[in-house]
Amino acid sequence: MLRGGVVALVLAAAFVAVPLFGSRYTLQLCSDILIFTAMAYGWNLISGFTGYLSFGQVSFYGIGAYATGLLVQHTPIPWYVAVCLGGVAAAVAAGLIGPIMLRLRGILFALGMFGLARILAVVFSDWGYAGGGSGMTLPAQLTPIGVYVFAGCIALAGFVLTAWVARAGFGLDAMSVREDEEAAT
Repeated sequence: MLRGGVVALVLAAAFVAVPLFGSRYTLQLCSDILIFTAMAYGWNLISGFTGYLSFGQVSFYGIGAYATGLLVQHTPIPWYVAVCLGGVAAAVAAGLIGPIMLRLRGILFALGMFGLARILAVVFSDWGYAGGGSGMTLPAQLTPIGVYVFAGCIALAGFVLTAWVARAGFGLDAMSVREDEEAAT
């Protein structure tokens, strides 16, 4: 317990020190690390717990990113609200697509998720409203410290959610699938 508290304190001090003493590059790098940490927690919920190989986990990240970009570009919604709504869009997409994909087993699940990623890549690269093949250019309204703090909050939320799922019924069921899918059924 004491060791966990010390680690949390050191991480909190490092989190506060980056915007105070780091350069703009360091701040951007740490923001990217926090964003990818949150993405890794999302990947862990399926591939880590169930052992399923998911090539398409980034599809949901992309859905959230495109939803966020479209909201920032085409509406007066503030970026931090758009990020939250993009996360909701990704969660809704996962809620709709996930049960279908989870019916697939083994290599078929991996191929299905890879196919999903490929289909979404084609759709968004051909969709002019989303920028088409050249992508989107978003207005420079983001403050680097705001993005850093928001990314830290999202990464922390991902950590807390993953820790909770690991001890919840779903997490235990998912880990039993990883160990022996037949016995888990």
